[in-house]
Amino acid sequence: MKFLFFFVLFFSISGALFATESNVYAHSYMSKEVTALIESIKKFDEKSFSVNDAKMLRYNLSQVRLYLDVFLYTYPITIDESLKNQNSTFNSLPTETDIALNFRVKLDNGYDVLGSYKDHMETVDSSLLSPDLVQKLRGNIVNWRRDFLNGSEQLALNADAYQYYFSLVPPNSIAIRPIKQLAKWTWRYISYFPKTGESAEEILSHMSFEIAEKAKEEYAQVLNKVQVLPDTENNETFHNFRKRIRTLYKIMKEFGGYYRTDFRSEYAQFKLNKASDKYGDLHDTIVSFEFSKELGAGPDVLDNKRHEIEKGWQQLKDWQDGKILDALNLLTSKYFVKSH
Repeated sequence: MKFLFFFVLFFSISGALFATESNVYAHSYMSKEVTALIESIKKFDEKSFSVNDAKMLRYNLSQVRLYLDVFLYTYPITIDESLKNQNSTFNSLPTETDIALNFRVKLDNGYDVLGSYKDHMETVDSSLLSPDLVQKLRGNIVNWRRDFLNGSEQLALNADAYQYYFSLVPPNSIAIRPIKQLAKWTWRYISYFPKTGESAEEILSHMSFEIAEKAKEEYAQVLNKVQVLPDTENNETFHNFRKRIRTLYKIMKEFGGYYRTDFRSEYAQFKLNKASDKYGDLHDTIVSFEFSKELGAGPDVLDNKRHEIEKGWQQLKDWQDGKILDALNLLTSKYFVKSH
């Protein structure tokens, strides 16, 4: 395993889009997106929300989570006394409270309960969904929303506190987080860590290069899998690769200024997006099998879904042969990444 010592960097000079230093660049995303997310959570109608409402909120959560995962290195792991003086909400918190990481946990929890509701409603036959189960799934969303907006007995941080925190440009300091606290699909399993003096462009460039390298390593393992059925090691390998290429595509889409923009980069981005969609479609079929089995579907139903998974995996392997690897090779070439 590669060990990653994680440095949080802070700078003070602003400028053009990718000329800004990391803390200013991170703030330009986080301040706006966190505010928009909190407003959407406040407006979310917990009594009559639809599946589409849950899907949209979940997408908004995933976007903010991506920004936080990428820019976590710009946020300190403790509370500075000056912050307590600026806002009374923080006075009651222990100094060692990692606000950014706590916010990440809230995003994870919301993403999970919204996803569970969405997946049950969209992938499971309605005959298996009892009114009590649907009510429970919706109740989990309502409870998460209230906890997010109001805080809890365990942690007084509420939505307004988070909004205020992320409205501030991160201060000048350096922090180190344990590897297990870093996002699995961005920083945790790569060998690079940001260095003092690097620009936001350089950091994004190096990080993306390393993620693509890790994806190449996993691609060979995934392609050799005969099956990706649930409850197997193969299934975990499949999901790891699926999430990594999805993250890589999102980073390219959101922070595209670090790579060369021509037909080759557009090809790489197109193939990653296409692959992410296809892996996602097969993932939905796997989820349908898992939930149907859990809810007591008959053997014929499960056999049909198992056959659908096997057929879908073979079709996906046939489609991706060479295409994804070409894209990943391009993403790790000296030509593609401008500052690597």
